[in-house]
Amino acid sequence: MTAVLVCLLSLFLGMLNPVPSLSQSKDSQQNVVLRDSEAESILRYSLRAMGGRVPADSTATGAVRLTEGGTVEEGTIRILTKGVNQSAEELHLPSDFRSLSFSAVGGWEKRHSKASRLSLQRAIRSDTMDFPMSIVAAVLGNTEIKVEYLGEETVEGVLSHHIRYQRMFLLQPELKHLEESSRVELWVEAKSSLPRLITFNQRDSDGESPQIPMAISYSDYRDVGGILYPFSITKQLNGMPWATVNIDSVTLNSGLSDSEFTSHEELQ
Repeated sequence: MTAVLVCLLSLFLGMLNPVPSLSQSKDSQQNVVLRDSEAESILRYSLRAMGGRVPADSTATGAVRLTEGGTVEEGTIRILTKGVNQSAEELHLPSDFRSLSFSAVGGWEKRHSKASRLSLQRAIRSDTMDFPMSIVAAVLGNTEIKVEYLGEETVEGVLSHHIRYQRMFLLQPELKHLEESSRVELWVEAKSSLPRLITFNQRDSDGESPQIPMAISYSDYRDVGGILYPFSITKQLNGMPWATVNIDSVTLNSGLSDSEFTSHEELQ
């Protein structure tokens, strides 16, 4: 557990340290990630379309419909963000309370009243992926992330720009094995510049650990205090419908504390 904690601290502290600029020494220049200018431009337009500046924090509440196997449950959901590096998702279902949270010291998942630390492979994205604005801002703000433009594609009937991004760990070579786990595919609508779809593979370890495809679709963006927030979010797990989220209300800049994004077990 101590070794895992050290790796997690190294991982997330590394997120706070940008890669040296080209104006620095030749040795430092080797640690610069070349970013696709077209992809970066599309992301900047997208951030501007959603409001331009990420709120200090956000709280969204709504209804969720969860399909797992032959069981369908309906409950409520609470989505929290603070800046671009802290996020949490809470599901209140008839049979269970579930939560997923990310902070500067890693990620935690709670199911059936039992909390467990996420593996490095799952914690690497450091986001619940529910609030597209914070995702885009985080990518733009971390020059260690490689960004590629893969062209225009039609997604869910909408012409969109396909962008791929992943962390390169040039300053943390001991974490290079996490590059593939950090890879995310993002589609941004060509007309509105709003994020439409995100996909990534979810896995719990390296080697032969299975990769489970996750796809998250965003629609029905609404203006909340100058910020565009998707009021409809659908998630597919392993190619099958998993969660349908309909947001009822969003509150910005309410003063959320860091404790909202940690586990009690984490502090012991």
